[in-house]
Amino acid sequence: MRGGIKWRIFAYFMLFSLIMLVLLWLVQTVFLDTIYKKVKTNAIHRVSAELCQSLQTNGFGSDDLGGLMFSAARNNYLCVLVAKLDSYDGLNLRAQSVDVAGMCIIHELTADEVMILALAAEHNEGNVFYELDFSPEQKSDNELALLLGNRFRSIIGALKHNYDTPTMLVSVQLVDTPEDGGRYAVMINGNIAPLDSTVSTLRLQLILLTGVMMLLGFFMALVLAGHISRPIIHINKLSRRLAQGDFELDFSVPHADKEIKQLADSLNYAAVELAKTEQLQKDLIANISHDLRTPLTLITAYSEAMRDLPGENTPENVQVIIDETERLSVLVSDLLDMSKLQAGAIKLELHEFELTELIQSIIVRFNKLMATEGYTIDFQPTARLWVEADEIKLTQVIYNLINNAVTYTGTDKLVTIRQLLLHHGSRVRIEVIDTGEGIAPEQIKDIWRRYYKGSANHQRTHAGNGLGLAIVKNILDLHGGAYGVESTEGLGSCFWFELEVKRLERKNVSAHMDAKGNSKNIGQK
Repeated sequence: MRGGIKWRIFAYFMLFSLIMLVLLWLVQTVFLDTIYKKVKTNAIHRVSAELCQSLQTNGFGSDDLGGLMFSAARNNYLCVLVAKLDSYDGLNLRAQSVDVAGMCIIHELTADEVMILALAAEHNEGNVFYELDFSPEQKSDNELALLLGNRFRSIIGALKHNYDTPTMLVSVQLVDTPEDGGRYAVMINGNIAPLDSTVSTLRLQLILLTGVMMLLGFFMALVLAGHISRPIIHINKLSRRLAQGDFELDFSVPHADKEIKQLADSLNYAAVELAKTEQLQKDLIANISHDLRTPLTLITAYSEAMRDLPGENTPENVQVIIDETERLSVLVSDLLDMSKLQAGAIKLELHEFELTELIQSIIVRFNKLMATEGYTIDFQPTARLWVEADEIKLTQVIYNLINNAVTYTGTDKLVTIRQLLLHHGSRVRIEVIDTGEGIAPEQIKDIWRRYYKGSANHQRTHAGNGLGLAIVKNILDLHGGAYGVESTEGLGSCFWFELEVKRLERKNVSAHMDAKGNSKNIGQK
């Protein structure tokens, strides 16, 4: 098994801290020169554009232009020269930052050199940009750059004194002014000083900072990893106990984050539901054991009597064996159907058929029960109608609903089936109503669960096995039909489902099944 979540989180935090330190080293040492040069170059281009705009707007010699020149030079550590090209000797404006005094090149240029630079800019769409490091090994394919480089070396050699030789950035931008029709050169000189000493200082600071950050990162990662992983580890331990069948657990974690609390709530709910399911399974085993034992006992007893006692081989005894065998067959069929439905192994075979006639035919199957035990099934359709569904599966739904109603109806032994048209006849609602004790509100959500059996008293000699309504639910889910139950304690229950109507005929089709199992007033086709 791989390392626990606590140490994995710890490793991730430490790795994050290490990556941040590496990035800091790269930015502050390896790429410092490149970043510094990029910032300086952008500043020169920006100031050049601002001065050209001011020159065109305000004109040469305006206070606005002069103020902008001095402000830009001071704030960006630059030298600025604005020269009128047709009268350079007499008309030019200069500005210089104190920090670059003695290291400025453009203020040392002759008029001819200014014109050379202006001519180079004119041949290059009005602007040129030079980067000159004055190193003896500097090579360039640009003859003008080499010429100016040599000239700049002589100037810088006379100016630098004891300074380290900087890299020079020179920008030349030509601009025409509409006010006087003159052409001007906006020249800017910026210095990039060597950063060797700065890098050495930063490197020493980073060494100290790396040690401190790694130490702090270690303790922070340890604390945060423990804080994040503690509730997860706690929930994981309880989950293992839950998997082993211990449902008396509380997954709640105080002071946990929102997601952890939601996970704990979900697991608490799962524990309650699993406890219910286990109890229902125990009830199922007890119910099925009882349902199997009773018919098997009767079958065995009557079979032995017919074998051993003269005169016991009667049609009545044979019928008892047949009836009990049918009970076993129904139980086994329900279990198989439930397993297939839960596994998704059953596919619907949809076709159009008459639902009204189907219900009437199902009621006939209860003739014997109604004749021998006095039950009444009252069917109240409003029309003959056809639906598109799986006829065999829908037969099972209606049969199970009627059988459930007969089991739990009241002392009047009355079951009412209503067929209602909804939405102008586009949908049909089938209601199966009993007059029993009803269902408590807290039990309604459980009645569709497999193995569930209500606790109310029932009228029939044999109760169901707790699978009928679960089968109904799964079949209706496959059909995509709405279904539900409405119940009031002491007044009975109404189970219903809805389907889409394909066609209908409005005729008198009411039917009442009497105690002998005969139907009355069934509409003619």
